[in-house]
Amino acid sequence: MMGKGIASKLMAPVLRYADENRLETALETNNLQNVQIYKHYGFHMSKDFVLPDGVKQFCMIRKTSAVQA
Repeated sequence: MMGKGIASKLMAPVLRYADENRLETALETNNLQNVQIYKHYGFHMSKDFVLPDGVKQFCMIRKTSAVQA
Protein backbone atom coordinates (compact mmCIF):
# COMPACT_ATOMS: atom_id res chain seq x y z
CA MET A 1 0.00 0.00 0.00
CA MET A 2 3.01 2.30 0.20
CA GLY A 3 3.28 5.06 -2.38
CA LYS A 4 -0.48 5.38 -2.85
CA GLY A 5 -0.91 8.63 -0.90
CA ILE A 6 -3.01 6.98 1.80
CA ALA A 7 -0.98 8.48 4.66
CA SER A 8 -1.41 11.96 3.19
CA LYS A 9 -5.17 11.50 2.82
CA LEU A 10 -5.45 10.42 6.44
CA MET A 11 -3.01 12.91 7.95
CA ALA A 12 -3.89 16.08 6.02
CA PRO A 13 -7.30 16.83 7.56
CA VAL A 14 -6.10 16.04 11.09
CA LEU A 15 -3.00 18.21 10.81
CA ARG A 16 -4.94 21.00 9.14
CA TYR A 17 -7.43 20.98 12.02
CA ALA A 18 -4.56 20.97 14.55
CA ASP A 19 -2.86 23.89 12.82
CA GLU A 20 -6.06 25.93 12.51
CA ASN A 21 -6.70 25.45 16.22
CA ARG A 22 -3.04 25.77 17.29
CA LEU A 23 -2.99 22.27 18.78
CA GLU A 24 -0.01 20.00 19.30
CA THR A 25 -0.47 16.52 17.87
CA ALA A 26 0.96 13.34 19.39
CA LEU A 27 1.16 9.76 18.21
CA GLU A 28 2.76 6.44 19.05
CA THR A 29 4.01 3.73 16.75
CA ASN A 30 5.91 0.51 17.20
CA ASN A 31 7.03 0.42 13.56
CA LEU A 32 10.41 2.06 13.03
CA GLN A 33 9.64 2.55 9.32
CA ASN A 34 6.69 4.77 10.30
CA VAL A 35 8.98 7.13 12.23
CA GLN A 36 10.41 8.49 8.96
CA ILE A 37 6.93 8.90 7.50
CA TYR A 38 5.78 10.87 10.53
CA LYS A 39 8.93 13.03 10.48
CA HIS A 40 7.90 14.03 6.95
CA TYR A 41 4.72 15.47 8.49
CA GLY A 42 6.64 17.48 11.09
CA PHE A 43 6.61 15.07 14.01
CA HIS A 44 9.68 14.82 16.24
CA MET A 45 10.69 11.95 18.49
CA SER A 46 9.64 12.63 22.06
CA LYS A 47 10.50 9.33 23.70
CA ASP A 48 11.12 5.70 22.92
CA PHE A 49 11.00 2.71 25.23
CA VAL A 50 10.60 -1.05 25.26
CA LEU A 51 7.33 -2.52 26.45
CA PRO A 52 7.32 -5.54 28.80
CA ASP A 53 6.63 -7.83 25.84
CA GLY A 54 9.82 -6.58 24.14
CA VAL A 55 8.17 -4.32 21.54
CA LYS A 56 9.89 -0.96 21.06
CA GLN A 57 7.48 1.97 21.19
CA PHE A 58 8.16 5.40 19.63
CA CYS A 59 6.32 8.50 20.91
CA MET A 60 6.23 11.54 18.64
CA ILE A 61 4.94 15.11 18.90
CA ARG A 62 4.17 17.75 16.27
CA LYS A 63 3.95 21.41 17.20
CA THR A 64 1.39 23.47 15.36
CA SER A 65 2.64 25.13 12.19
CA ALA A 66 -0.12 27.75 12.22
CA VAL A 67 1.01 31.34 11.96
CA GLN A 68 -0.57 33.55 14.58
CA ALA A 69 -2.62 36.40 13.13
